[in-house]
Amino acid sequence: ALLSIPAVPIDKIRIAGDYIRILPSQADGGPSAGHGSEPGTVPQDETFDRQIRMLGPAGQRVLGALSVGVVGTGGTGSAVAEQLARLGVGALTLIDDDVVTEATPTRGYGMTVADLGRPKAQVLAEHLSAIGLATEVIAVTTAVQDPAALSQLAAADVVFSCVDGHGARL
Repeated sequence: ALLSIPAVPIDKIRIAGDYIRILPSQADGGPSAGHGSEPGTVPQDETFDRQIRMLGPAGQRVLGALSVGVVGTGGTGSAVAEQLARLGVGALTLIDDDVVTEATPTRGYGMTVADLGRPKAQVLAEHLSAIGLATEVIAVTTAVQDPAALSQLAAADVVFSCVDGHGARL
């Protein structure tokens, strides 16, 4: 007897080689591809106009389908994460077990002295969500070596290491 295996839709294909190529499904351009329109379409409003001019509609669909991990949410990580959100990536996972200190607001995007003692990843996630774009933002407030953090990174298409300590880099 033949086994009946149900069909499972593919949301994207990753091709790794000399470079990474990500192909979103034709039916769904990714979490932010719709942005007020039908799934699989590129927004027609002005939101992503500048990069659509450069990357084309297919390029914007790829950005909308990307899941990106950012490890370290201080000076470098917060800048990287904000730009990724503004580009329209589909999902951002922010990983950092540190809290906002007196020195953080001078370099951390979206962080103020009112946030002292709060987890950096959480503060940045709130800031990025408040921008109001379609990027799904997840804050992980544990060390990158924690199984919860590693599980989130395993699902990412791209990971940015924005840490300033040797332990986290390893």
